[in-house]
Amino acid sequence: MNDLLVQQSVKIQQGTNDNDIFFSDYLMHWLEKKKNKVELTTYDGYRMQIEKHILPYFEKRKLKLSEIKPFHIGEFYEFEFESGKRIGEGGLSTRTIKLQRFVIKACLDEAVFYEFINRNPATNIPLPKKDTKVQKVTFLDAESANKVLRLFKGHPLQPLIYVTLYYGLRRSEVLGLKWSAIDFKNNTIEISHTVVQNLSIVAKDKTKTKPRTNTENSVFVRGSQVVSHRGFEPRTP
Repeated sequence: MNDLLVQQSVKIQQGTNDNDIFFSDYLMHWLEKKKNKVELTTYDGYRMQIEKHILPYFEKRKLKLSEIKPFHIGEFYEFEFESGKRIGEGGLSTRTIKLQRFVIKACLDEAVFYEFINRNPATNIPLPKKDTKVQKVTFLDAESANKVLRLFKGHPLQPLIYVTLYYGLRRSEVLGLKWSAIDFKNNTIEISHTVVQNLSIVAKDKTKTKPRTNTENSVFVRGSQVVSHRGFEPRTP
């Protein structure tokens, strides 16, 4: 692939470009270059969208890099929105398509920079929109939370479920909990480590928000027992 790009660059400089680079090939070249320049979780996100969605779609169409038009990009977004799910039926969320748009635009921005194409056809392509509906976000109320605790009573995961519900932890934060994060002397627990998985499982000392230390009404776990501190008394399921 690198040899192909070098040859293409020479042809462009000589004015003899025969447009022999497929968009799908250039996309994989772009992905490979990103491998050691972004976090592994970010790279995995790019790779997943390319290998599962973008690449299969454009490989079938055999479009050269110079042949990609705004129409093709817009058609891809519409396809993903209507029927992009690989399992089951239906389309992908706007959030997922935004990631695909970022990948495609960044790839084509690079192609413009290296003068493989004159302009980026992915610029200013609108995303499909759902019919305006009020999306209802569901949260667990106290009764539902206690029901969950009753279901896990005596289960090895009961302490973990309890801490998750009490502090409202994200999935990655729950998976990243360590004994070293708990300070039994000062009754604090620090949420600063996460574990996430896309194509790889990655543990890192970083959260989406600033690391936080919870002190008031702290709840800790010893063995399989939930231990309350500072006046908080958990209900007995």
